Amino acid sequence: MKRIFCLTIIGFCYFLISGCYFDEINQPDNAQQNEDIQIVLNIIDPFVPEPNPHKGVICVLVPTDWEFISGNYSFGGDAGSIAFSEEWTDSAENCYPAQLIHDDMHWVGMISDTGYAYDDPIEILVEIEFRVGSLTGCFPIGYIATKATPNLICSGVQSW
Repeated sequence: MKRIFCLTIIGFCYFLISGCYFDEINQPDNAQQNEDIQIVLNIIDPFVPEPNPHKGVICVLVPTDWEFISGNYSFGGDAGSIAFSEEWTDSAENCYPAQLIHDDMHWVGMISDTGYAYDDPIEILVEIEFRVGSLTGCFPIGYIATKATPNLICSGVQSW
């Protein structure tokens, strides 16, 4: 199988006010043009209690011709879907411009369908599916996870 993409991780989860972090990132080592790939993230939020229900936000830095297909999440007994969000895409791009990281990259912002409050630390399993485009090369795939709160995504250290 001809290796078209060499996927690498910029595994950054800003230790923002939300304090979440990536426990595990499972993504393919490579992908073929026009292939559908699945990325699995395990995210932990140890800061409790969280008395105000918040939706979750995931932003993924991918090549410009990749297309978001679907996403879902689960934790405890709760589960739901994540949808593309132009607003969170713009927020990630404004705070961390993709072209400063790598040419031909862009952010894809996503938000959960429901907000949650919780008293104990939570571990969230997120599954995201993308359709790979036709660009070839090695690309620095990057991740941001946070709560859907105004100005939170830009509150991290930008000199990574």
